[in-house]
Amino acid sequence: RKVLCQFIQSLKAWVFLIRIINGETMSKSKTLCALILAQGCTICPEEVLKEGDIKINIVPHGYEDLDDFHKDACKIPNKFKKHDLFGQYYDHLGFYERSENFDDCQKLSNNQPICDYEKLKELYTEEEYVIVLFEQDLNYGKAEDNIVMINGKAARTSLLLHEFTHAFTNLGDEKFDLEQYGYINIASSSFNCASSFKGDTCAEKWEGIEHGCLIGCQNNSALYRPSDSCIMNNPFETDRYCPVCEYRIRETMAEKGF
Repeated sequence: RKVLCQFIQSLKAWVFLIRIINGETMSKSKTLCALILAQGCTICPEEVLKEGDIKINIVPHGYEDLDDFHKDACKIPNKFKKHDLFGQYYDHLGFYERSENFDDCQKLSNNQPICDYEKLKELYTEEEYVIVLFEQDLNYGKAEDNIVMINGKAARTSLLLHEFTHAFTNLGDEKFDLEQYGYINIASSSFNCASSFKGDTCAEKWEGIEHGCLIGCQNNSALYRPSDSCIMNNPFETDRYCPVCEYRIRETMAEKGF
């Protein structure tokens, strides 16, 4: 396999150089690099990422064999590419892998991940995104600011995008369990959760967007969610965004110039 990988890498590299010599755009060259990565052979050289592109760093934690991490990391771009919504912006995404484990993470007793976010932030800028792949089994993924933590071996597309969306824009969890969570009468900073406060109601917050107004969002019965069928509600049941969440993702892409 390694010999085949080296051959593909060499062949793609020559094609890449020819395209650069012929004056093709960086966007096309980066797309070529994404294709190389999809072959599972190499990560794109950083200089190919053109200015303004969305940079996603894939970081290993707990991998005994970094070749295994490489295989897991190389599956990530394809999950974005094949998705109905993020696939439309695929040419603007750049994927890069870290060559060594980031050790300052752990799996908690409830199988949820946690990392030293401050140390991670020292390695990457606020404009970059970080996906930490855990080799250990995790029940859930997690997002904190621009950092995503997820099981590298079983990172299903919908769960990966659910967590990445938390990091990418101000969309919260629409999950809700009446028996487990209570009532806190507050406004929500998440675009996909509305309240009874003036200016933050379903009708006002989502004016012009197809939506419902269902009780419960962010585990709070004082808030309202726009849909029962959305990645941000239950990523184990659907891989699609509701109209409200899709609107906000497209709006965020537009704010970034795409």
